[in-house]
Amino acid sequence: MNVQVIADPKGRLLWASPALAGAVHDVRAAREHGIIDALAEAGINCWYYSRDSCPCLVAV
Repeated sequence: MNVQVIADPKGRLLWASPALAGAVHDVRAAREHGIIDALAEAGINCWYYSRDSCPCLVAV
């Protein structure tokens, strides 16, 4: 199961997406739920690369 969440800096849940199949990659799930577009429209930089060079979605 893949559920995307948005939390405030204190870890309080602000939003949770509907569940998708567990095989759905996090970036695809974020796109399908409109998270990436919403962050881009707000001017929030949200990409970094993990140690294994996998793009990860994190609002910074």
